[in-house]
Formats: sequence, C-alpha cells, structure tokens
Amino acid sequence: MGEQISKDSCNCADSPQYLNTNNYDNIINHQQAISHFDIINTTLNDQLTEKKHPQSYQADLQQTNKISPFQHQEQYRKTPTLILRVIASATLDENQIFEFQPNHQSNVIYFGCKYKNNRGGYKINDFKIPSIDNKLNKKNRGQHFYIKYDYQNQNFRIKDLGIGFGCFFKASEIQLQNNTLITMGSMYFTTQICYGQDLLRLPSFNNLYDVKEFIVSGYPCDRQQFLSLDRDQWYLRIQLYGGTAKDDVYILSSKNYLPVTIGRNIDCLIRYYDDVLLSKYQCTILFDGQWKIIDGIEGKSSTNGTWLYLKDEQILKENMLLKTNNTIMEVNFKLD
Repeated sequence: MGEQISKDSCNCADSPQYLNTNNYDNIINHQQAISHFDIINTTLNDQLTEKKHPQSYQADLQQTNKISPFQHQEQYRKTPTLILRVIASATLDENQIFEFQPNHQSNVIYFGCKYKNNRGGYKINDFKIPSIDNKLNKKNRGQHFYIKYDYQNQNFRIKDLGIGFGCFFKASEIQLQNNTLITMGSMYFTTQICYGQDLLRLPSFNNLYDVKEFIVSGYPCDRQQFLSLDRDQWYLRIQLYGGTAKDDVYILSSKNYLPVTIGRNIDCLIRYYDDVLLSKYQCTILFDGQWKIIDGIEGKSSTNGTWLYLKDEQILKENMLLKTNNTIMEVNFKLD
C-alpha cells in the first residue's frame, strides 16, 4: 500500500470506470437501486439532451433550484477559478487542465464523453472526458455530471446525473446508507441496512440462500447459526460485483461487532486475492451505532483508494480526487 494512485486503476477494461449504467440498473434493480439509474437508456438520453441548447442551461437549472441567487455584482470579482488537473487517464494527457471561472452568464459546467447530442447537434457539454471505446461514447451521450458555483455559500458543488460511467470521489470515511454505491479495485458494492425481523421481510434480504457469507462478531458463521441469533440488532447487507466478484452477497450483524476488512490478504474476512487493483487491506467496515467504511486499515490508506458515488451534491475541496470514466482528476482553486 502507498499514497501513489496506480495508473492501471484508470484502465477502463479492468476498472470500475467501465461502468455502464444500463448494466448497473439490471444488476441491482432487485436491491431497490439508486432511483435515477432506473430511467436511464439511450433513447431517454437523447430526449433529454437534445433539449439542452446552451442558451437553456441557466433556465433549466433555475427551474430545478440548482442556481443559488446572488444580489451584488461585486460577487463576481471574488469568485475563485476552479482547476481540475488530470493525474491519470487512459484517454487524456497527464496534467491536462480543465478550468472554470464562473461569471454572470453561467455558473455551471457539464461534463460528458461527447460535446454534442445525437439529435440536432447542440452542444450539451463544456468539457469532454471520453472512453477508449468509441461505441460506449456514442451509447452514453449526454451530460454525465455537472459542477456549479453556489454564490450564496461561495463554494463549488458537483453531482452525477446518472448517465454514463458514474462520477466518484475518493473518501477516507463513508457513512453507509441504503443504496450507497462504492467502487474499489476493479469492483463495486452496494449496501442495504435493516433492523431486527426486517432482515427477513425485505425482498432484497429474504433469499438468504444466495448469501456467500454471514459474519457475526467478526467471524463467519453458517446459515443455521445465523438464523438462530437474537434479532435485536442491526444488519448490513453488501453485494459486490464486477471484476473478480460474482454478485457476492455478505450479511454482517452488529451485536458484539468486530471490524471486518476487505482486501487481498489472507486474514481479510471479505477476500479477493486475485483483484490486482485491490490493496492487501483495502478498507475496514465498522459499526459504532452506525455502519461506516474506513479506507485502508489502522490509519494506513489503500493504494488506489475507496471511492463514493456522487449521487448527491458534494462540495469540492482543495486536493479532492475525482474519478469518472477512465480518468482521475485533482481539484484545485485559484484566486485572481
């Protein structure tokens, strides 16, 4: 493990950046998946993006309350410039810069794998981050994610739009919720949380024969022992897929909980030794009244990071790392 992110983690043939959201929807639809992935297909994508003439950007965002109001012209002169620097990519040059200076005409920019939509030829994206597979570029036309400047709170915010390969940010700690989507190594996993008897009532939990491993008090146990346990506790269900994972399901119980590690090492309870992009100790699952994931183990970070999907708006911070398609970028700011 170390601090240098491997460039191999950007190879979209082997990495999570190869995510096609149509396949993602099929895989976890039975898990009550992230809502905006449920409506994604290329037809709807064209219907959405052909309306996005550049002059309509601001009106569309105002309609969805994405633009924060501002009152003084002086605010423009205080706005910082956002700089995204490519640090690893399969399709872009290292150290390539994407620069965004908000102004009175626009405080939002869009990213995708194509500049223009399929119908009408309107420009829909300000910056292009393509895949190495041109067929995927054509299939995933549209606005993949946006970055906007919030004048009221004076910060930049980013959000994925559910089209394409998904945009993630590198996180040291993640508070788990239902349908949290995380990528690490060459795989992804999704989460669900429930309490007590709800474990057996929820459709996504009731087929316990599909579970690869039950983990109780930091140790694996068999199905019969698991079903005999007191139900007065919290449960975490995770499903891993992609890479060397085969839609594997694990269920963890909170009673007398001990940390559970994911990685390549032999002592990891959730082990994928043949995922070369996974660290020996990739991340640790904790429970302290709430389920969470910590990157690495005992304060030592993983090599290629643990990445959280940007389904909600996230404030951009200095040196934050973003991963989308087959590209990793670093966030910086410049004050003129």
